[in-house]
Amino acid sequence: MPLGSSALFSALGNGADRPGILHMADEWRALGEAAMLWFHAARYPWQRSETGLTKPVMLIPGFGVGDLSLVPLAAFCNWLGHRARFVGILANAGCPRLMLERLELKLGRIHRETGSPVVVVGHSLGGLYARELAHRHPEMVERVITLAAPINRPLNSCNRTLGVMADSIALIYRRWKECLSESCSCGLTMAMNRVPPVPVTAIYSRTDGIVDWRSCIDRSGSPTLNHVEVMGSHIGMALSRDVFRVIAEQLAIPREKPRSATPPARKLRLVHPARPKGC
Repeated sequence: MPLGSSALFSALGNGADRPGILHMADEWRALGEAAMLWFHAARYPWQRSETGLTKPVMLIPGFGVGDLSLVPLAAFCNWLGHRARFVGILANAGCPRLMLERLELKLGRIHRETGSPVVVVGHSLGGLYARELAHRHPEMVERVITLAAPINRPLNSCNRTLGVMADSIALIYRRWKECLSESCSCGLTMAMNRVPPVPVTAIYSRTDGIVDWRSCIDRSGSPTLNHVEVMGSHIGMALSRDVFRVIAEQLAIPREKPRSATPPARKLRLVHPARPKGC
């Protein structure tokens, strides 16, 4: 299917709120998108960082994958002159509460080591975590960039194949089925969709084969929000030249001066509250 045939792509869904099996098969486009990235990379006038504008960038992978999925994006950020940091995830499929605790510690470590607020980039589920981190610790986050993040009805807006994956993972780790869903108490804060008090750029695609593009739209009306539509696949978000252009532009924006109303950075402490059943 040609990349520009968004009308045909939408018709295949038959009005459903989530992509179907045919859409999932179309995710093979990611291979072509990766090839196109490197083909055009040498000719595009990328916005590289100037002296003193180097920024730390924290990369959070999507559901079921790990840091390896974001290696090209990390290399790109470093080439621009920034400092990309992985979060140390082999497969982002763990308990949401425990994952957030881990990411909070990582964010705090990057913030202390660099002495600068962090740009947090999250792909798919990683985008939900990125928003939540910014909501909890705005003093540590400069801005958030989400790539095809289903912030509205995360479970019900994704391809049913992901539901099968979640059930399989829950079975393997001997968790209750609800552990990776919105009905689990771990995921309640993720489903609240709280707007971070920092700039947020949400990148989405109407031809996404895994996530319904409408679920990626933040309808809160916050002045800090910016939506950018690209043409491409869900998996290809981390390999798309159009996505890379948006990220380069966002990283080139001068860092805002600290505001007096911004609370001072506080030391993160790992707390172990009573765990919900099945986690």
